[in-house]
Amino acid sequence: MPGKLYMKDPRLDKAYAEGARAKSGVANPHKVGSPAYNAWQAGAGAQTPVVEDTQVKKPEASWTKIQLKRWLDKQSIAYSSDASKAELQALAGINETAN
Repeated sequence: MPGKLYMKDPRLDKAYAEGARAKSGVANPHKVGSPAYNAWQAGAGAQTPVVEDTQVKKPEASWTKIQLKRWLDKQSIAYSSDASKAELQALAGINETAN
């Protein structure tokens, strides 16, 4: 999966996610040839999941960090770029101890 290449660098991870969320026809805002440009392009070219995770009303514990970040972005909930999955889950209101 191309996105995994960018997960170790928060800036590139963010550029990849922006590209993945970009609507068709939107221009890449990054400088041509830069790592962020390439990450954005990779995100824009990535296949979207069959079920769009942001359409689900309530996040689930099984969601990936990227799915959680997309949901939090849609809800306008701020989070740290280096937040752990547990921190993102807490922000999303997922309580795994209730299971």
